[in-house]
Amino acid sequence: MKRIVALLLALLILVVSLTACGKKKPTPTGGKEDYVSVAESSDLILPYSREDGINPFKATSLMNEGIMTLLYQGLYTIDEHYLPTATLASNAIVSGKTISVTLNTDRAFSDGTFMNSSDVVYSFNLAKDSTYYATALSQFESVAATGANKVTFTLKRENQFAVSNLTFPIVKSGTATDAGNIPVGTGAYLYAEAESGGLLTLKKGFDGKAKQIYLLNATDSASLLNSLAIGNVDLVFDDICNGKLTRVDNAKQAQVDMNHLLFLGVGGGSSALQNAETRVNLSAVLNRTDLISTGVDGYGTPTALPFNPAWYALDGVSAPTVDQKAAKAAVAAAFQGKTLTILTDADNPYKVKMGNAVAQQLANAGINTSVKAVSYQEYAKAVVSGGYDLYVGEMKMTQDMDIGAVLRGDILADFYGLWSAQLKVQDFVKNFSAQMPIIPIGYRNGVVCYTKDMTTDVETLPGQPFAKINAVAKRSK
Repeated sequence: MKRIVALLLALLILVVSLTACGKKKPTPTGGKEDYVSVAESSDLILPYSREDGINPFKATSLMNEGIMTLLYQGLYTIDEHYLPTATLASNAIVSGKTISVTLNTDRAFSDGTFMNSSDVVYSFNLAKDSTYYATALSQFESVAATGANKVTFTLKRENQFAVSNLTFPIVKSGTATDAGNIPVGTGAYLYAEAESGGLLTLKKGFDGKAKQIYLLNATDSASLLNSLAIGNVDLVFDDICNGKLTRVDNAKQAQVDMNHLLFLGVGGGSSALQNAETRVNLSAVLNRTDLISTGVDGYGTPTALPFNPAWYALDGVSAPTVDQKAAKAAVAAAFQGKTLTILTDADNPYKVKMGNAVAQQLANAGINTSVKAVSYQEYAKAVVSGGYDLYVGEMKMTQDMDIGAVLRGDILADFYGLWSAQLKVQDFVKNFSAQMPIIPIGYRNGVVCYTKDMTTDVETLPGQPFAKINAVAKRSK
């Protein structure tokens, strides 16, 4: 009974994570009436929600989440390979369930005061309860100041990759008490209210072409890309979580690694799928490159591994090879005379397209398939109950690649063995690939659409669409 309850709880966590990407997107007004003077003198114009505010622990909108990295910094940042790089930290030592962090004593807040351990404790406690950072910190138990410039984090379990999650903003203690506050941070830009929006000014000591960024208050989410098309804003970020992307003529694009795992979940509806060898063979007949191209219009990276292909820990790691011809014959025999039902979310066009694309590939392998597209509410209930053969799933992964919510039994124990460094990444991948408890398809991306009037192309970092925005500006104002 305990095992069943634990499994249902893990699936419930997964269902909750499936909704995590659906943050509200308040957003821009149409005209230029009262902001012309400030906006036109700025190097860039971005949409944001002034109502939502720029307190990173209180805000909830997708637009404002992207802007936070311009105003606030964490102890660490992650690069394009999810490798943590010290920012406000000097170093970190992971030992068992603790992470001892020494702070960078040279880093000052925008008001000139220097950061200390009490600021980190204050920020961590706020981040644990926030919309943006709570999931990444869910495996953290607490933090304590162990010196003026040292803090120790306590984890719920050993995790050699946990430093990657120490990217939550550090703000000056006492400056983030409510949603209307403008917390004091250490980021490259300073915020001030301006006509019909806000204004970001590049601070002394930071380099960049975008010296001034105007934030246009956005009130209508449907008009964001239209505002880009008519020139009211210069960049728009879309995580494409709703499965829809409106294309903009005369605009350029940059994909943003969102660390969203796309996979086929395996339920209890098919007895054949309870056999690990059958799941392995089913995985082998899938052409993931085509699935990403068709199912999410190419906004993603195909992989048969459960982890993001960009992850630094996968260097030199590969999935075991499977004879595709033999796999095709095996799955055709395993499902002969049966119909395999693929459950998907009818409210998300990408999920429906992915379900149909998977069904077509399985049909080509000789398997009768049926796609069942239902409302999100019905879909979520079915995922928790296990009443399906396969379902098209998506999970927002944390930066330490925590896949525990969709694993159980021996492979879950192996995963925690990987976290505690008792198991090598290659060995975990080998064990996972021999069982295929879920069938990875790839990692879905978001997108930044931006005007062609830029000095350089826009570059992004995982989950940070505007991380390098200070390096770009319009050719003419």
